[in-house]
Amino acid sequence: MRGAYWNTVFCVCGVLFTAFGWSQGRIEWLLPTLQPDVVAVNDSGSHCAVTTGYGGIGWLNLSSGALERLYVTRGFYQHADVRGDWLAYADARTITLRRLSTDQVVYQWSLDKRINDLRFSPDGMLLAAACEDRRVRIWRVSDGALVAILPHTFIPLRVAFSHHGQWIATSDNAGYVLLWNRANGQFLGRRRQLAFLSLSFSPNDAWLASGSGEYEYRVTVFNMQSNSEAWTTNVFSWVYGVEFSADSASVFVGHSGGQIQRRASNNGALQAVMNAHTDVRALDMTPARQYLVSGSNALFVDPNQPPVRSYPAAVQVWDPNTNALLATHYGDHTTAAIRPMSVAVLPDGTRVAVGDRYGAIRWYDARTGALLHTFQAHNAGIGSLAVSPNGQYLISGADDGTVRVWNTATNQLIHSVQVPNSVRMRRVAVSPDGTYFAALSYRNSVLPVWRLDTGQLVNTLSLGDGERSAAMDFDFTADSSAIVTGGLSNTVQMVDIQTGDLIQQLEFDLSDIHLTRVSPNGRWLLVSGSNNAFLWDLVESRIVNQFDGFVASDAAFLPSLQAVVTLGDQGIWFWRYSTTSGNSAGEPIWPLRSSAERFSLSVPANERYLYLAHEGEGIAAWRLPNPADIDRNGCVDDADLLTVLFAFGQTDATPADINLDGVVDDADLLGVLFNFGDGC
Repeated sequence: MRGAYWNTVFCVCGVLFTAFGWSQGRIEWLLPTLQPDVVAVNDSGSHCAVTTGYGGIGWLNLSSGALERLYVTRGFYQHADVRGDWLAYADARTITLRRLSTDQVVYQWSLDKRINDLRFSPDGMLLAAACEDRRVRIWRVSDGALVAILPHTFIPLRVAFSHHGQWIATSDNAGYVLLWNRANGQFLGRRRQLAFLSLSFSPNDAWLASGSGEYEYRVTVFNMQSNSEAWTTNVFSWVYGVEFSADSASVFVGHSGGQIQRRASNNGALQAVMNAHTDVRALDMTPARQYLVSGSNALFVDPNQPPVRSYPAAVQVWDPNTNALLATHYGDHTTAAIRPMSVAVLPDGTRVAVGDRYGAIRWYDARTGALLHTFQAHNAGIGSLAVSPNGQYLISGADDGTVRVWNTATNQLIHSVQVPNSVRMRRVAVSPDGTYFAALSYRNSVLPVWRLDTGQLVNTLSLGDGERSAAMDFDFTADSSAIVTGGLSNTVQMVDIQTGDLIQQLEFDLSDIHLTRVSPNGRWLLVSGSNNAFLWDLVESRIVNQFDGFVASDAAFLPSLQAVVTLGDQGIWFWRYSTTSGNSAGEPIWPLRSSAERFSLSVPANERYLYLAHEGEGIAAWRLPNPADIDRNGCVDDADLLTVLFAFGQTDATPADINLDGVVDDADLLGVLFNFGDGC
């Protein structure tokens, strides 16, 4: 059934992924980047679990580099571990235990507080989770029974089992390492060891290593036999992983300085340095100690500098005996040549174009995510894409200031123009009537407008003098006669395309304006900047809605839902707005944790899907809610029909008033009947 939430597994583009539903839509397909803050290698070293963009846990083949499965957790804080036939993973508050051989969920536990760590015991019999509620919980894997709760004075951050079954070690946010008896859960003592980020026993249980960050940047090794600190040293970077060699004589230290250091377990002497892809954010080793696996996140360089192709996130495999690098994997859709920054969907919703940092455009099937075609469009990153209303033309804007028009059927170049004084491309857009296209580069005070049919320059709109006049965003008015701009000041300007005359100037209680969008009917103007956003009535010249605590870099109106979908630092949000007055409450669609600056969204004319390209998260498609799906369960069914019937004739009875005309009537009833069965 297409409306399933947790346990339905889809096979999309060769990748298995578990779908997650929510009240404002569901994921249709994903092509995520790797975000290896967590790597957990299986016993044989053939695969590892790795965190990905959009809150995914990927199952990565360490021979081919293929991302074979994807489990979507919708979590901002993710953890995973693997032992035998078991994969355990957690988002912020839910733990899932999955059997790998059957790919079935066996147990699931929901907690009230955030989960900070997740670890199997070496024998695979127990699973432990460190939680924000100051408890470490331990479950028996065989039957899912909760067998122990270890109470903490401070918040536990990490948990580790000794290999011979004697101890459990935990660390907390006060810098203490606590030792517990595994057999009965008895507290044995604590010591200050600053184990904020990593914690691990040696195979012979003679040593306990920990790593920290913040102001200490230390790795510390404790001698379990003498009950004393063996050594500590400052590595001047965050220590995200510590693992021991098979003979327990060496400890591997992975840190954010881009290295894995091999040090002697007894005295900390530096034995070798392994230079990783970028900063090391995760480290794990197979039980037999034949493979060491590290995860390195992407580094986002200054967008004004030439792209560095070695900076996407990667998972690397090492030989811990020789310190040799065996393999580097970027994931199926995150090779050094793919860094998605911009997206545009054809009006008929059949194909999606994605532009990347290296100037390539890729066409994908909008329903399945299958790659259809790739061509090199520019010599610089493509910061923005737009499609003409008739779907015939694709407009691409690159960071070197070139703007090009392509035939969407043949990918033939139609026009090529240049934006003056371009630093990087902010936005390209096509007028609603398909007559014009315009392009704005970052913090530019001029905005050129061209005819789409001939490529002829119509006007170069001057937005004022001085840095404060520089624009950050623009949009066409619904009648295609003017352009609305917002920038580093608190004003929005409406400028006539033909004459360049200022038609209207609006002031908002914002320090600057990042986004301006005009609704398709020309009535509403969405303005975002600082920490708020406003919905302005262009007819009555008044604010009708305020979105508190909201900053967006891209947005799209959804008139059929009387809503706006937005994309910004807080993730993807869905906002229903009132056309009368008041504040509007937003609902998060999906959290995003990457620090990448380049991303965009696109919605087809039927408003059924949302497409997103994000340099740090990847490419994604969401199915937006059908207005006739009143109870938002993903299926237009009997329950929705009954809701309309019971509310028939009532006024102000949303959501039964699906066409938002103020009364539940025949039109709403027909809307449900015509969509009956959709999504089911």
